[in-house]
Amino acid sequence: MRIRLTILSLVLSGLNLSAQELYIPPGAELIATAGAGITATGEVLNSGRLEVKGDAEMVAFGDVTNDGFFINDGEILLFGDWTSTGTFNTSLGKMTFLGANDQTITNNYLLINSIEVNKIGTVTLSGDSTKVTESLNFRDGILTTSLGTNLIVDRTASITHTFGSGSYFEGELIARGTRNRIFPVGSGGFYGTIELIDLKGINPEVGVSLIHQSVTSPLPNTDLVGVSPENAWRVDLRNGSLDSALIQIDFIAEDLENFEIENDIRRRYESPVVVISDSIGGIYYSLGVDYLANTDSVTEGTISSSRYARFGSPGAKYFAVALAPQINPAGQIYFPNVFAPSASDPTNKRYRVFGEKIAESPFKLEIYNRFSTLVYSTNSFEEATTQGWDGRNLQGKEEYTGVYFIVAKYAYQSNPEDVKLFKAPILLKR
Repeated sequence: MRIRLTILSLVLSGLNLSAQELYIPPGAELIATAGAGITATGEVLNSGRLEVKGDAEMVAFGDVTNDGFFINDGEILLFGDWTSTGTFNTSLGKMTFLGANDQTITNNYLLINSIEVNKIGTVTLSGDSTKVTESLNFRDGILTTSLGTNLIVDRTASITHTFGSGSYFEGELIARGTRNRIFPVGSGGFYGTIELIDLKGINPEVGVSLIHQSVTSPLPNTDLVGVSPENAWRVDLRNGSLDSALIQIDFIAEDLENFEIENDIRRRYESPVVVISDSIGGIYYSLGVDYLANTDSVTEGTISSSRYARFGSPGAKYFAVALAPQINPAGQIYFPNVFAPSASDPTNKRYRVFGEKIAESPFKLEIYNRFSTLVYSTNSFEEATTQGWDGRNLQGKEEYTGVYFIVAKYAYQSNPEDVKLFKAPILLKR
């Protein structure tokens, strides 16, 4: 038998309230403040007044229905569905979606401070549009919208994506403003991230989506070997002006293989590059490569353009990864961002650096765990490329799965006095 707790009038200050089913009838009120907590293992029905203030929180394991007045200035942790036909104000609050089942969030126009997706399954925003004003955080799971519903990230808000996570937005993710933003977007279970950096424009509003395996083959410009037919990112300038931006995108091994249309270019060196087109099946032009984290088959790599993408008038641009010939570079170095000591492929078992024409001195590579403890160090570029780190610390014990941090110093053979510093997180998978 389930027990429903009916609230007539209650103010919680620094206290916790737990119930199976929670009901606030018309004319009644429940207010949580000063670190108070509300936990409902079953359904929550608010027909009166419900407030979660400041650092208070409400945990709802069942469905929540609001046809009254609901203010959230704290945090709501939601495991079930959400339906609001009343007044819901969360312009200063956070909603975190958790649990192992799909969730549907149905609301009138929703102005929300922060959203965090940290679950198994899909969260679907339905009803009127939702606008995020501070942060949209992708930790785990999929976020999407129903037909006719938009999710808008306002100009003051950030988008974060947990390193190594498969969390993403299914569909078109809309953002306003000129701050740097990462867009983890997907289509039909396939996903990848694109980041717009150093945007120059006036009040731009862009919609970003992923197109996987378009029916129209991309056409490489004559200076390209081929363009990936796997994934293309569509960036649509919906409103305002956007003059230019640098582009950083994820790529996988398949992006650089099996081109549907390929130019026969004689080459000794080649490199991935970011490319741009005015249409999904149009001619793609190189934006070059400024930074390349080239990884193996365990996961994706990341590539940044060396030239700005030009947008100009409203409309869509399409971005992808391509392969271009590279003429005898002064040198190149690649730092993978993941490795797996238990992988079946021997090339994935150790963390190794890849590069050409790197000076042996003053090369140095150090790897630290999350406690800032040194777990690997070498002053030999040859060792870093041939042996690398096997995932054991300096005492010979295996380190755990997680995020580690590399610090590297290196110089090219052509100019060994120009010492460069590289810092980045890497992921160890077991």
